[in-house]
Amino acid sequence: MAPFIYIDGNQPKCSLAQFGLIPFWTEDTRFGRRTYNARSETVADKLSYRHVWKECKFGLAVMESFFEPVWENGISKRWNIRRADLQPIAVPCIWQRLTDQKTEEVTLSFSILTINADKNPMMMQFHKHETEKRSIVVLNESEYMLCLHANHTEAKKLLKPASDDFLIAESSPR
Repeated sequence: MAPFIYIDGNQPKCSLAQFGLIPFWTEDTRFGRRTYNARSETVADKLSYRHVWKECKFGLAVMESFFEPVWENGISKRWNIRRADLQPIAVPCIWQRLTDQKTEEVTLSFSILTINADKNPMMMQFHKHETEKRSIVVLNESEYMLCLHANHTEAKKLLKPASDDFLIAESSPR
């Protein structure tokens, strides 16, 4: 569960939500383990995501920082990435609200939108050398409400790397 901001009745609302989108067509809540990240290039086409993308269900996951691996000599070393000003990070997402037909329990779930980071000076150092570099998108405060109320064109414009000095990274052994 993670703090998540979304629009409910034309007003921003913050709730705890399950990380990993649970599509409407599955009854297995564990399915979310396969949908943590949604590739921005294919989100409109993938079965797990296309229904919420079509409905412009955009939200923000809120976090202090996130972790990525740096590979050195075949060994993964964990690095912590956060905003340089130490403010919380807000990350654009897609989300789904499901109601269990038997119990009437409501589940809010989300997937983080990711972008290619092969040419991003900060993010290209993470993950294995021979693999495509991916990154979450870290928004600045002026983009929060734009994201929550975005249409498809506006949402895609927000899916870009953070400026070079916006994030910092440091080794963070477990």
